[in-house]
Amino acid sequence: MIRACNLFFIFAAILLLGMTPAWAKNTLSIEISGVNDDVRQNIIERLTEEQQSYGKKLSDDEIQDFFQAAPSNIHKALEPYGYFKSKIQSHLSENDSTWAASFIIQPGPQIKINVVEIKILGPGKDNLALQKLISTLPIKSGDIFQTQNYEKTKETLFQTANNQGYLKAVLEKKQIRIDLHDDSATIILWLNTGPRYYLGEVTFGENPFSTVFLQRFIPFRRDDPFSSEKLLKFQQALSSSHYFQEVVVTPDLKHVQNYHVPIQVTLKAPKSKRFSFGIGYGTVTGARFIAKADFRRLTNTGHHLSTELNVSSVLRAFTATYYIPGKKPLKDQYTLGANIQKFMPKNGNSFSETLSAGYQKKHKVWHRSYSLHFLNEQYNIDGQPYRHSQLLYPSVSVSRTKMDDRLFPRNGSTINLTLQGGSKQLVSATNFIQGEAKGKYIYSPFSIGRFILRGDVGYTIANKLDKNMPLTMQYFAGGTDSIRGYPDSEFGPGRYLLVGSIEYQHQIIGNWHGAVFYDKGTATDHFGGPYNVGDGFGVIYQSFVGPLRLYFARAETRKGKPWSVELNIGADL
Repeated sequence: MIRACNLFFIFAAILLLGMTPAWAKNTLSIEISGVNDDVRQNIIERLTEEQQSYGKKLSDDEIQDFFQAAPSNIHKALEPYGYFKSKIQSHLSENDSTWAASFIIQPGPQIKINVVEIKILGPGKDNLALQKLISTLPIKSGDIFQTQNYEKTKETLFQTANNQGYLKAVLEKKQIRIDLHDDSATIILWLNTGPRYYLGEVTFGENPFSTVFLQRFIPFRRDDPFSSEKLLKFQQALSSSHYFQEVVVTPDLKHVQNYHVPIQVTLKAPKSKRFSFGIGYGTVTGARFIAKADFRRLTNTGHHLSTELNVSSVLRAFTATYYIPGKKPLKDQYTLGANIQKFMPKNGNSFSETLSAGYQKKHKVWHRSYSLHFLNEQYNIDGQPYRHSQLLYPSVSVSRTKMDDRLFPRNGSTINLTLQGGSKQLVSATNFIQGEAKGKYIYSPFSIGRFILRGDVGYTIANKLDKNMPLTMQYFAGGTDSIRGYPDSEFGPGRYLLVGSIEYQHQIIGNWHGAVFYDKGTATDHFGGPYNVGDGFGVIYQSFVGPLRLYFARAETRKGKPWSVELNIGADL
């Protein structure tokens, strides 16, 4: 009896060692062929989702169930791309608890759209925006039927209806009729707009500004058709303004009266004062210091004051600018400014006071500035006796800045065009016209590198420039933001300015980047050179306050080609 039991257990052990039980877990790989990448990816995602429903590893029975259901799932994954007559060859193999499922697909003909019937019904049936939309929708007769285009069409219909004020629009009829005999599809969409709603009264939550002032920010009128898009743009515009730190715009759909939707705006203002500091150093430019103080709410109508102190080896200046919001505070404002400075470049010296008044206006991405300046200056050039000069001159400036990131843009550009002039007939010591164009372009051809191009061109028309034109109104070149490797304002003064720069930055690891650069330019009275060249390399660290840049620059056109070190921090645009 005992011997029989032993034989039984030995036999059972041999069976357990020699076979894999049904509950043992296995891995499964999937291979798809016969279709393009987009369709293949959709099939894999559907099958992977089905596979994951069993867990990371599957039993033999679960693999068989998955394999049997796979053709049906593949057919469903093909249908959104217009394939309704597909054929599938399946194969399943196993090797040491590793299973492989392969599917060879013959997708067959794609269904084409034969008839598209889109109707607008209800009170908005004659709405021009909805009627115009029909001809631009992504489904048309003769196109290949694709589910994503059908869904996009429905979404576009609802979105447009909503932005026209039809908040309760519904699809009375939505049908897709597939005819497998001639491989065609008929699409029917009937949109009933329902009643039209309008923008109602706008109320602002508790905040430090007056209601009269806040009403000037509203870009739409009461009784305009309700539009979620308008409200979103309104919120984004308020958020981008320095007046507000947080903004939430909410339509109150629970208290609609006579189809007018009240709008509630919750605002959080930033701190009333902001202080910032910056410091830099260069072996040839010396130490640099900048301090700013912004007083953001001098009145409850948005008046604010900005002050700035600059100290460097060639400049000591204090500037104050008072801002008065215009009729549309997000787009226009008036300015009153004062500046007092001592300018000490290599070839001169000056002390000046400036008063200015201006108007600034924003139109989409462009900023325009119109201003009038009065300059009173005492100066000397190249050791000559001091001269006194006064200028009263208007200035017009147009600028645009566009970037994908404020602190470290991958792609972006900035351009500034300025034209100004004065006349002896109107206080000025001399007749003059002066124009300048400055620009910077950042381009990233690949993820780990970017190019930075910079240029500055200026020209002054004036008689006896050195005797009548104040030193601060003449052009200079050299320094960190001009021609690296040379002291600030090393070259000049002159009536011409021409500076160009190219730099390449390459990611080394994480937030660290290496750079090489080449700068060339001059400021002189004689157009056409000679030009001064600075080149070198640097290290940039992308910090949370902006790029920290350490450059090693060589003055190529100076005797001995000496090297210098420049440290700088701040945004690129």
